[in-house]
Amino acid sequence: TVTLELLADEDDAVRIEAIKAIRVRKLKSARGKLKFMVESRNLDQKVEALRTIVALNETGDEHKEFYEIYKKLIFEQNADIQLAAVGGLQHIIDPMVVPLLQSGILIMHDDHRIRAATVIALGRSKDHNVVEHIARGFADGARDVQAAAIEGLRLMGHKKGLTPLREFQKQSDDEDLINLAGDAIDEIEAAPKGLLD
Repeated sequence: TVTLELLADEDDAVRIEAIKAIRVRKLKSARGKLKFMVESRNLDQKVEALRTIVALNETGDEHKEFYEIYKKLIFEQNADIQLAAVGGLQHIIDPMVVPLLQSGILIMHDDHRIRAATVIALGRSKDHNVVEHIARGFADGARDVQAAAIEGLRLMGHKKGLTPLREFQKQSDDEDLINLAGDAIDEIEAAPKGLLD
């Protein structure tokens, strides 16, 4: 299509618009070209290319193809790139992802959006050894990180998450978050007893 051809345009602005158009139209055939575009020196192009890759990848296996790219880009100096990389990593349910998410770079990041995304990604990992890492989000000053900790424990769905959720309910004075924590507790308690228990 014309849009794919525009990825090779000499004008940065044109290429960036083409990348955004690919994301909107969900043109999966562009994934190969976008893989090279995340190496760009143009920061805007790099961010848009990565966001588009994450948006186009629909399955864990598709995200896994880009694991090395995500892994490399969480160490970038740019918060938007790191955030997009965490957005991709959270869909790869694999033990190799957990140590990356646990790294101080992400979990102690200056940007609350990255801390929140990391806590949710840890919840998706289903690795119940990271419950403490998720629960640390409750001590975070940012409300969205506290909300992410609730969501992370809900996604994990493990009984180990019940204690930190109940503690948070006692200590918080945010009614909405207290209710969210209550919903997460109900969901975890109602889950059928599985192999994890």
